[in-house]
Amino acid sequence: LLNGMPLVMIFPSLKDLSYKNCKDLEEIPSDFVDILSLQLIEVNWCGRSVEGSALNISKETGEVKVVIKSSYWRS
Repeated sequence: LLNGMPLVMIFPSLKDLSYKNCKDLEEIPSDFVDILSLQLIEVNWCGRSVEGSALNISKETGEVKVVIKSSYWRS
């Protein structure tokens, strides 16, 4: 929420979401599941919890592709 507004109202036609080197970010807000235009979440070298929240959004929507570029899930 930004100033009390849902993400879907702030980013109504968002297609791609990219997080890069966000080491302090704890998770991607689950409100992104409400953005029906979202097609891709890319996570580059964040943390496992960010990667996990991206995968959860993908699972909930069944539509969003997730690309993870780090070694966290492989180690």
